[in-house]
Amino acid sequence: DAWAPEVPATMPAENLTLTAQWTAVVEGEGEGEGEGEGEGEGEGEGEGEGEDDTVELPDLADLSEEDAIDILVRLRLDYEIVYEYSDTVPAGDVIRQEPPAGTVLQPGDVVTLYISKGPRPCVPVVVAEDAVVSCVSFSDAQNEIARIFENVTAHDGCGEELTENVRVRRIVWVDRRGRIEHLDLEAIASGIDDFEPDEYDGTVGKTQKLFHYLLLFRPGTYMIHYELLDDDGVPLYTYETRRVQQIQIDDACRGCLGCLSRSSCAGCRDEHIPPEAGALKRMLGDWLLLGLSGMVLVSLGALSKP
Repeated sequence: DAWAPEVPATMPAENLTLTAQWTAVVEGEGEGEGEGEGEGEGEGEGEGEGEDDTVELPDLADLSEEDAIDILVRLRLDYEIVYEYSDTVPAGDVIRQEPPAGTVLQPGDVVTLYISKGPRPCVPVVVAEDAVVSCVSFSDAQNEIARIFENVTAHDGCGEELTENVRVRRIVWVDRRGRIEHLDLEAIASGIDDFEPDEYDGTVGKTQKLFHYLLLFRPGTYMIHYELLDDDGVPLYTYETRRVQQIQIDDACRGCLGCLSRSSCAGCRDEHIPPEAGALKRMLGDWLLLGLSGMVLVSLGALSKP
């Protein structure tokens, strides 16, 4: 049985006819739309599913960052940007891509672009290695000091040598008992006979000379603070140029080792001579004095004879 709306008894008969006709028209329109839409949508979806959405990734190398991104956006691909230095690709251009050109991708896949920041900037660096000096022999210890300071170098990070611009800012000495002393390098150099007045200038070579003549014979740990000067003589205060070198001098270096018989050895002072060596030196001096005295007496005796 078809459903029919309730109609008041007072409603005229013609109103029933109009209602029925409207209902029929509405139902007819609904059926038509349903058939049309169903057929149209079904056919459209079937055709869309059959299309290939994959894309072949083009070669983006040497393109600008902006142009490469525009291409990826048109291809409906996502992207990531990585910046790195390059000596061959101008700043702002694509160095390479991942995945490589020719790779077949789906919309939404991610492509990584490596963008050039241009050549790497030159960063000055001071190089100085830590070392331990043993004193098996005088010559070995001196050769080790020479090797240590010969390996103190500096460069600008782009191939230019800057070793001549290296200066020693200060040296801190820690003796074997742990006492700390900030060395007055100019004063130390002025007390060494082989240094000319005002000769010490903080260069690596003059600092090496200080070690050869005196500091080698004072065991302990030396912390040498280096700095690098620019062309105007102004220190470059960067992490790479502020180097602290640690040189540890073995206790066996105390004294003058092979310098006892060398009057020109500026490091040979009594305070640096081991007790046993000092005693030997005094004993030899006494023997020499006795010998000379004996010779004098013999000579006087010979002269006194008629």
